[in-house]
Amino acid sequence: MIQPEIKQIMKYFPASVFLFLLLAGCTNSDPNKPDTRANIRGFERIVNVPKSDDVKDIYFFADEFGFDPTYQFSFTCDISTIKKIVAAHKLNRITGKEVNPHFGTGQEFKWWNKEKVEALNLHWNRYDSIAYKVVDVWYDEKNSKGYFVSIKL
Repeated sequence: MIQPEIKQIMKYFPASVFLFLLLAGCTNSDPNKPDTRANIRGFERIVNVPKSDDVKDIYFFADEFGFDPTYQFSFTCDISTIKKIVAAHKLNRITGKEVNPHFGTGQEFKWWNKEKVEALNLHWNRYDSIAYKVVDVWYDEKNSKGYFVSIKL
């Protein structure tokens, strides 16, 4: 016969394991502080280019709850880094003020002003219909700021 204490533990065990696995798979990010170890690692893993000397002030937000993970970055860099990102993700140049209707331009932060990002003229995009993933990159030439968002739909 199973003791009542063990029955009580077993009652919550599956939910506890699920919660642990869910949280263990989350990407660490710090959207309130630039250049943390987590933000640099996230940049190299998700933006998929090595951090070069010109890349600074990396802010990173990761939302991996559910089936539609979102990754959002803001960083200072040269246009050469943006070109590497565009090549790594096979992005296409967007002319005009096109914004993907699926999600807009990400979450609002002190380092990510949606209106400002949407107004930038240098914008690249790719929608992968097989992986259901959208990647957008914007570049602010005046302030040497890059903006990157990746959303799996």
